[in-house]
Amino acid sequence: MVVSMTHRTLRYAYLPGCVAQGACRQLYLSTAALTEALGID
Repeated sequence: MVVSMTHRTLRYAYLPGCVAQGACRQLYLSTAALTEALGID
């Protein structure tokens, strides 16, 4: 039996809520920096 496997790239996205941007500013800024460094959209 031959099994054909294709290579697919997974993409991730980060969608901050309005609370993260306002009430948890430090968490938002560090998460935004991390997602940029990891190439997360």
